[in-house]
Amino acid sequence: MTVEQNEFGKNLPAADIRLQQSMWLDNIQGNLDIIPKNKDIKPLRNIFEGVPGCVIGAGPSLDKNIGLLAEHAREYPLFCTDRALRKVYSAGIIPHFVVVIDWQDVVADFFAGLPINKTILLASIKISRRTLELPWKRVHFFLVKDNDKAFEMKEVELTRGRVAGIPGGVICGNSAYLLARWCGCNPITFVGCDMCMESPNEGEINYEAVDPNGNKIYSLPGFLAGLEWLNKYLELDQEVVSGKVKLFNSTEGGIMYGKRLPALSLSEFIENHPGAKSSLQTKIQQASR
Repeated sequence: MTVEQNEFGKNLPAADIRLQQSMWLDNIQGNLDIIPKNKDIKPLRNIFEGVPGCVIGAGPSLDKNIGLLAEHAREYPLFCTDRALRKVYSAGIIPHFVVVIDWQDVVADFFAGLPINKTILLASIKISRRTLELPWKRVHFFLVKDNDKAFEMKEVELTRGRVAGIPGGVICGNSAYLLARWCGCNPITFVGCDMCMESPNEGEINYEAVDPNGNKIYSLPGFLAGLEWLNKYLELDQEVVSGKVKLFNSTEGGIMYGKRLPALSLSEFIENHPGAKSSLQTKIQQASR
């Protein structure tokens, strides 16, 4: 299955793409001593086969569902995006995984003062050393495949082909979804994945729209590229198209709509798709031995 790996990046000048790739490679080279000391995502393959899972984003609608999510957190594998972790922890939720794909040092600040020793980091090999060196419970690495096959080959060569890869999903929420699929979750729903804000971000290009409730919302080029990528990717995924793998959007706000992402409230998702009865932590521990 192939799809444009970087819908946003394809509009960047070639010199900017080369500079970005150079910085990514610098980070990968700086992480080469850490990567072999940890596992990649291979041991996690299908560990939650047939178990419903949740992808948690940091959108404003997360407040609507965070209480219900807290009540059922132990029943569902939770794949939390980096920016959502603080709010999730503040609600007493300990997600099984937090996903980080951003290469910048500033991402480490998202986790300042949080008990991250309770959560497993699913990390792109290109994230910053500063983020990696935080006291995570464990780290599992993955390689982000790239539409530029020469660059992707450099990633593979640097890691000696030892790290499993997932498609480049443009934004963290998409990568979290791909990792939930990797782990075998089915069905999967998205919570707090608005892909927009209630007010514009200063100093950035903002696109204004109106949500289904008539409220003004604002989105960014990166979010729009991520939504475009996801909708295209789902149309190429035969398991999704055939209905073998079921997806839902329980965000209850924002712009994350598409043919393969039917809306379903989180309460309905929980009622219709009960979570695991056995310990999810035991499954993770057994896979990570």
